[in-house]
Amino acid sequence: MNFRLEYNQSILDQIGEVFGTRKRVRRDPESPGQLIKEFRNPEAEANQAQLKFIQECLDYQAKHEGEPPRGLPRIYGLITDAQGRITGYREEEIKGPTLWEYIKSKGKTREEQKLSIEEAKKLFLTLVNIHNELGQAHGDFLDAGVISSGHIKVIKKGGEPQFYFLDYGGTNDYRAENEERQRETIESERRMLLKNLFLPSVHPAHHSAYVDGEPRKLLAVYHELEKFVPYQAGKLAKEN
Repeated sequence: MNFRLEYNQSILDQIGEVFGTRKRVRRDPESPGQLIKEFRNPEAEANQAQLKFIQECLDYQAKHEGEPPRGLPRIYGLITDAQGRITGYREEEIKGPTLWEYIKSKGKTREEQKLSIEEAKKLFLTLVNIHNELGQAHGDFLDAGVISSGHIKVIKKGGEPQFYFLDYGGTNDYRAENEERQRETIESERRMLLKNLFLPSVHPAHHSAYVDGEPRKLLAVYHELEKFVPYQAGKLAKEN
């Protein structure tokens, strides 16, 4: 299920009922550019998992002059209630279109509404680098193996698109039980995104639904990027 979230000054729901991750989201009126995200049920397993990931992001930022891994919004801090219980967090608002909105802005026809090969490579390698820096799968941007656009936003910087993965770690099993399971989860997520982007969904003669290019060219790029599927903690993948 995909849900579009529109922000305004009132508290809004972000639906995630399958995993019990319903949030209340609003802009912080005292801090422009920041969102307040509070869980309705902070004790739910999935919410606890995501809050643990948020703390790990804060630890990462503390070691990198306040900067998050490229492709993730900055976390500004945790939110606690009167009893000191962590109930949510403050996050940078990514003011850009969703992936689908960005793709649709490219033209009026389905043939025009596609990423370039370089854009698709950047999207894939952004995820690879987040995995390698934090050691976690996103867990929630693929819905039955199909890209869930609402969890990916795009901002143009210097005329080039930068891709951001939102609500990272928002499922019960984002944290694998052991290193082997962790590796399997990350590599599976990479492979599914790579296939979504560069392989046709029906027949090899058909074109990709996401990326502009002849099938043979896209297949060649797919094989070129397969070398990044194996998980390598701490190693950044170069775009070119």
